[in-house]
Amino acid sequence: LAGRIIDDNNLAYPRHLLPEQARGWVTTDINSSLQVVGVGGPNGACLWQDGLCVDLGRLSSAPLTGSQQGSIAYAINESGQVVGCCDIPCEQTVDGCLNRGRHAFLWANGVMTDLHPYPRDTEPRFSTAIDINADGTVLGWTENSDASNRHAVMWTNGSMIDITNLYDIPEIQYFFPVAINDAGVIVGNS
Repeated sequence: LAGRIIDDNNLAYPRHLLPEQARGWVTTDINSSLQVVGVGGPNGACLWQDGLCVDLGRLSSAPLTGSQQGSIAYAINESGQVVGCCDIPCEQTVDGCLNRGRHAFLWANGVMTDLHPYPRDTEPRFSTAIDINADGTVLGWTENSDASNRHAVMWTNGSMIDITNLYDIPEIQYFFPVAINDAGVIVGNS
């Protein structure tokens, strides 16, 4: 595949989409306008278009600590809306690092919006946006800081809907959402 870049999912992209320094960066999605998202910018999340990385930024300008990575872009729709998650720096107190978390985001028209609906000092402290469809419905999950109590959720029209509890199916104790199509059909693993 000369002239192509292969990502971790064995997907090939024409080499001209990403700059030479993009080697080793992680690409996660592409739309029909050849906009590519992933991780590689100064703050993490990046939108590559016309050979340039648009740094999507972070939800907070406070310094990150320890293993925090900044932001990660997971998906882009045909309108160029990007979703992912962003590490939230901890608040340093005499008791140590408090209220550390990761929040789902929607990036559109140059603005990163926090989708996490809960106060910073309460559980669940973590949320991730994993996919977005054409009408802007976002799919993801929330979970406690110890990775327990995960709930599949979707954000639509400014509201979060917990889809884990929508259906009473005793055989499914755990649902991990993966994708949403333009008709609103959700797939995942249980």
